[in-house]
Amino acid sequence: MKIGESYCNLICKCGHEADYDEFCRTPIRGELPKGHHQCPRCHRAWTLVTKGKATLGWSGMVLPPDLVVEPISPSL
Repeated sequence: MKIGESYCNLICKCGHEADYDEFCRTPIRGELPKGHHQCPRCHRAWTLVTKGKATLGWSGMVLPPDLVVEPISPSL
């Protein structure tokens, strides 16, 4: 998954580029559970998982944890 040039679109590994909302629903069942995404073309599904904890940077700002894309089973 990548972010498109408009910063409103996502690009799947299959090359399909669409609006974020299209990756949040399925053709048959409708809306996916929160945090789950599925490509409307190839039906590859994934979720974003946080790894680690937020840390305090040298300037005193809070640095967020890393986000990792993990594959999940697709839904129809």
